[in-house]
Amino acid sequence: MIELLVVLIIIGILVSLNMGNFSRSSEKNMAKEAKANLQLIYAA
Repeated sequence: MIELLVVLIIIGILVSLNMGNFSRSSEKNMAKEAKANLQLIYAA
């Protein structure tokens, strides 16, 4: 039972670390998209 609890805690830590990386990459993608949209507006 304790082993299962330890495994679940480790999985939770790994998931939380990945969510941080995912949100940072998502913000970078949104910034790139916004920059591209501004260039299209400027060209129009």
